[in-house]
Amino acid sequence: MHAMEIGKTAGVSDVIAWPAYFLAPLAFGSLTVQFAVAAVRAVTRPGEDGHLVGDPEDAVLEAQMAADGMERR
Repeated sequence: MHAMEIGKTAGVSDVIAWPAYFLAPLAFGSLTVQFAVAAVRAVTRPGEDGHLVGDPEDAVLEAQMAADGMERR
């Protein structure tokens, strides 16, 4: 906030630099929201086998088999 108040520039140039100070908190805030949404979805919609987290290799295998028109045994 102080950098914004004083109109911080990049060194001896007139290029403003203070907006970059807001990027890190915004990025971490948006990641926090994304992780919270993912956690709520994982708890409220468990996989077919009842586990909260499925095996990613199984998901890739099933997608590939579906694309090839094959069924899983």
